[in-house]
Amino acid sequence: MDPQKRKSNSISSLPEFVSGIIRESIPEGDYQRRLEGTAASLIRDFQDMVTLNFLPSISIGAVVEDLNKSIPITAAWQLIRLAAKLYDDAEDNESGSIDGKAINLATGFLFVAHAALDKLTEYGISHEQSQRVKTEFNRACLLTCAGQDLDLSARWDQIVPTPDDWLEIARKKSGESFAWASWAGIYVAGTSEEMQASLRRYGLHLGILVQIADDFNGIWNSTITNDLSAYRVTLPISYAYYVSKSDKQATLLGLLSNAQQRSPEVILKGQNLLLALGAQKFMLAAAQVQRQEAVEAISQCCISSLSKQKLIFLLDLAFSALPPLE
Repeated sequence: MDPQKRKSNSISSLPEFVSGIIRESIPEGDYQRRLEGTAASLIRDFQDMVTLNFLPSISIGAVVEDLNKSIPITAAWQLIRLAAKLYDDAEDNESGSIDGKAINLATGFLFVAHAALDKLTEYGISHEQSQRVKTEFNRACLLTCAGQDLDLSARWDQIVPTPDDWLEIARKKSGESFAWASWAGIYVAGTSEEMQASLRRYGLHLGILVQIADDFNGIWNSTITNDLSAYRVTLPISYAYYVSKSDKQATLLGLLSNAQQRSPEVILKGQNLLLALGAQKFMLAAAQVQRQEAVEAISQCCISSLSKQKLIFLLDLAFSALPPLE
């Protein structure tokens, strides 16, 4: 890449950056157009830079004004989140009809994400730093897969993980990838190990918080497929199962079994039972713990008040999915 062209780049050039990688790596055709079109549509939706999808840029922006170094990392982060979304949609499909093209598209985005990180040296990142970012990226992705495997293995009719076990799954499934995104941005800025550790810890708790919100929405705010009608064990189900006595456990399992038919009446009964058992209040309390841990992680960091406000705002974006206690 021409050095002058690199200097003129800004975070707003992300769509062109991703399109360039796809075009130089894949022959022109339907698959190239699908990858490029889907990625461009995704990035266009991220107009507000203070979002979870710009976590690496917000991280590096806490210590330097020039965000150019974060472009490959932010692109990889957005692409890996897109791939995960496509895989999740396929895994949650209960109709038995798996969209092979969607899975293939997700796999393509995984490789595009790695190709994005191969561009780090063109953005002024040393070879040593680039290798470290890619090694940590692979580690985070593999831990995410391990967490997802545990999540898919936990079924209410077979194994119900405890809330503590669920939090460990959430740490691997979501927390580790957010930790990487938060750490990588500030790492390439050349900050201290203490600062890097603080931002990694912040990202870890942010990722768990996001998963708590996702589980809440899966029960109480889902308009398509309610988690009660699936075999998966989410946090409210785990909590309700372990705090209830045997008769309530039997009632809960019975409702979960009947909910497979996706009856609105049965789902409503299940939601009300979870409420009565305190699952919603527990989730709010668990979310507050994760938010506080994240805030404490950055409280002593030598970054501007504005940067801290942006990072806390990201927590509030995730936390806003949960209702306040009455």
